Amino acid sequence: MSDMPLLSGWRYRAVLLSVVVSALGYLGFSLWGGLHS
Repeated sequence: MSDMPLLSGWRYRAVLLSVVVSALGYLGFSLWGGLHS
């Protein structure tokens, strides 16, 4: 059962990273659209 904390830790990191990346991408896209329109 020693792999469970590692697996959940990696899963949490992956989810957190995807949320941060999507948020930054959305902000960047909105800024880009605002600058070009």
